[in-house]
Amino acid sequence: MKLRFSLLAGGALLSIAANCPAQTAEIPTLSVISEALNGLATTEKNTLYIKVFSWTAKAEPLEIRVRATDWNGAQIAKTSQNVDFKGNNSVAVPVSLPQYGPYEITVGLFRPGTEKPLREEKTRLIRPIPVGKLDAKTRENSWIGVNTHFNAPWESLSKIGVHWARDYSWYWMTLDGAKTPPRSSNGVDFGPTWKNADAAGITILPTFSQAFYNADKTGWIEDAPAISGGYERLARAFPSVRFWEIDNETEYGFVTHKVDPAAYRRYIAAAAAGLRKAGTGARVALTGTPGIFPVDTAALLKPLDGAPDVKNDFDIVNYHYYTGTQPPETGTENTNLEGGFAQVPVSGG
Repeated sequence: MKLRFSLLAGGALLSIAANCPAQTAEIPTLSVISEALNGLATTEKNTLYIKVFSWTAKAEPLEIRVRATDWNGAQIAKTSQNVDFKGNNSVAVPVSLPQYGPYEITVGLFRPGTEKPLREEKTRLIRPIPVGKLDAKTRENSWIGVNTHFNAPWESLSKIGVHWARDYSWYWMTLDGAKTPPRSSNGVDFGPTWKNADAAGITILPTFSQAFYNADKTGWIEDAPAISGGYERLARAFPSVRFWEIDNETEYGFVTHKVDPAAYRRYIAAAAAGLRKAGTGARVALTGTPGIFPVDTAALLKPLDGAPDVKNDFDIVNYHYYTGTQPPETGTENTNLEGGFAQVPVSGG
């Protein structure tokens, strides 16, 4: 590129000329948004909102072609719409989803009469089979649950048949010793979270992570009244919660990657005492454990010198069934296979 400047006296710019190569015509960009919230189409008829845009591309007739296929690649539906492109066009294109199940939607931008797309975008939609909402009691017996975090899409999860959720975000309420529920230490109010999930037909299992840890993250604090008081406040703030999962993969939360069996029992006992004092009927769910180690639970049913008896302090044990692989958080240990790389159960020290 060569530039030529002409200057007036005093340095003022009078003109500028550039010896530049001619700019080639730009292909417009293509963006696709579906009216289906979170990709869940609840009816056969759906609309795609498609934008064709460019600052520099020439005005010309274009064609948008939409194709819906199932996940095996079989074409289920197709449609097209002409666009008199003039730099910035937005069009609404109807697409039919006549059967239940997943779809891949391919949107192509073509010049009329051609077969090679100028642009192509893909998105996925699911038309779920309609399911009814279960009452809270029935949901407790359901096997269909997911892991969630704050502001999960409860209505969308309900539409695909989810009945309960392990919500990790609730641990925020324990970072200050659970002193201000339903608000967490950062001011977030979890009252609406519970109400929105329940209205969608989903029961939340509050799941904590690093709750009531000591400053060194080598174990839990030894202040039993503080732990009990925290769980009592939590239960009173959320009287509809049936179970509180008191930690998550403790082995990887502690810097030692080990859990002291006696300290674990003291934590369980303190949490259970607080829930009983609240009088809501809430019970302890034991910390999610990476791998399938029934030996850990069996050990809790037996006496241990110097530690409280906790066999009546919990109702649920959460095992993380990493089938023949490693926990995704670490990717360093095979938790379910025997051999040199197998993880030692926490009850072993």
